Amino acid sequence: MGGFGLVIGAGPIGLIHVQLLRSRGLQVIAVDLKEQRLEVAKALGANHVILATEPFVVNSDLVAKVQDLTAGYGADVIVSAAGLDSSVLEEAFRMAAKQGQILYFAATLSDPVTLNLDVIHYKELRLIGTHDSTRADYEKALALIQSGNIQLGPIISHRYPLDQIYDAFSFAKQRVGLKVMVVNKGF
Repeated sequence: MGGFGLVIGAGPIGLIHVQLLRSRGLQVIAVDLKEQRLEVAKALGANHVILATEPFVVNSDLVAKVQDLTAGYGADVIVSAAGLDSSVLEEAFRMAAKQGQILYFAATLSDPVTLNLDVIHYKELRLIGTHDSTRADYEKALALIQSGNIQLGPIISHRYPLDQIYDAFSFAKQRVGLKVMVVNKGF
């Protein structure tokens, strides 16, 4: 396929998208506010990583870095995997290549967002929302994992035994690390 993929938010979902975009032949740029997550993104195949410094605002430096990395064209595919930040969509519009695709994967859970629809029109962008999945989606996901195209091990940062499940949930709420796994040692 060629071109550039951009993943905004290198949490567990974003890291899976890094791998998916790489498997489609894209050069991948990963953006996050945490260096630890960007290190995992590199290990999983991101060609470039950018440490974002300002949450909840449109970061002009970030937009400029993506434009530089793509020789001014912008990203062909952008995955918005940074929830709670409505500015991510505006940034995505500014960083998208002409006829780019923006996958809105993480909800902002905030007030309505104002978007410049002319940017969608003139850049011929495709904005795709996603929320749920079908049985066929799960089967495809399992096939990707079984084939080795998607690695989950680096995304699991903490493991808890089943008898410490409440500790696991408490830890996960702190948003430290990546994915917290509860392991039932009886199976």
